[in-house]
Amino acid sequence: MPSPPRGAADLGETRRWFRSVLEGHHPGASADLADDAALVLGELVTNAVVHGHACRAVTVGLTADRLRMEIDDANPRLAYAGEDAGLGLRLVARGAARWGQRCGPEGKTVWAELPLRQAGPPSSGNQGV
Repeated sequence: MPSPPRGAADLGETRRWFRSVLEGHHPGASADLADDAALVLGELVTNAVVHGHACRAVTVGLTADRLRMEIDDANPRLAYAGEDAGLGLRLVARGAARWGQRCGPEGKTVWAELPLRQAGPPSSGNQGV
């Protein structure tokens, strides 16, 4: 799988890279899935740049039934998606079937998963850790 743009700071370039990866590895993906996944990816990358001090890595994994995106940033504090938070993670929670995060001493990884097969509308975005 090709690598994302260096540093993933150019959101437009990152979205174009992601769409090419999705089309290349899952050519049957619907336009709705591509749009939803690009929105979720964009929000995660934006949060990493704005709140995580830097987007260090973008990883996309595809299996037969799901798409998983992981964004590493340089802030070890957990991301917050409560009602009084910004819109970004609430959009992630609505667009992804599942999302969560894990922290390390030098940063965190925020991840999101979307189903590749439509089995109905996504869940309410259960936050996992």
